[in-house]
Amino acid sequence: MSAAIPNTVHGLRKQLEQRIGRVERAPHRTLSSGIESLDQMLPGGGVPKGHISLLQGSLGDGRTSFALLLIARVVHQGGRAVVVDTDGTWDPNCFAAADIPTDHVWVVSPKSQRQAIWSADLLVRSGHFGLVYIGELERPLRTAEHVRLQRWARESETVVLLAGDRYTRSSPGGLNLSFSVAELEWEEGVAGPVTPTRVHFQIQLSKHQRTARVCMPCRSRQLLGKHDGPPDRKPTNWHHDYAGAWA
Repeated sequence: MSAAIPNTVHGLRKQLEQRIGRVERAPHRTLSSGIESLDQMLPGGGVPKGHISLLQGSLGDGRTSFALLLIARVVHQGGRAVVVDTDGTWDPNCFAAADIPTDHVWVVSPKSQRQAIWSADLLVRSGHFGLVYIGELERPLRTAEHVRLQRWARESETVVLLAGDRYTRSSPGGLNLSFSVAELEWEEGVAGPVTPTRVHFQIQLSKHQRTARVCMPCRSRQLLGKHDGPPDRKPTNWHHDYAGAWA
């Protein structure tokens, strides 16, 4: 015989607590960044698997460096990662510079926004990649596109990183991370120009108002902007008078 329905709010609350207390919650699966201060800030100790997480920021604010950090974690754990290069600025040499085996990383270069979204859908749905990084799109994902991509991410338990602006959104279970440069460490060569060696990024978790400060090596030759003024991500000489060329 089923239990009697409580006739008071207190009784109902007590019964719900008893029932819910016996339910085993599914573990919150995340990908650790390997940086203690950052993982402590993130719910679950890392970037959630099966969700779309948004990386907000301007050129040079650390989004690419963060993506490379997570790509390295996936690959070194035996998985594969893929970059959807929406603006044609990724240089495959950047993976070797970050000590990432290139045989476990793909770079897909779509020719249009439509191809980029189609490629991302196909790659996430395949389930063959532990992480899919999507570069900044010309427009935010439409609701149907976002829902579809989130569905594939959930079913394949893929970490999906989407570079975007404040008009782009993460999935309900994903993260919304804002990037900015906090400090630079410089080194002056004996006969050469001044070059940056390490960069301190400030990463804010928007929904929880938490902030972490992360220091990473500055690999300026591979991680640069695509504009004509400063050098781009393809190997080139460093312009010592440009202080925002890393990504």
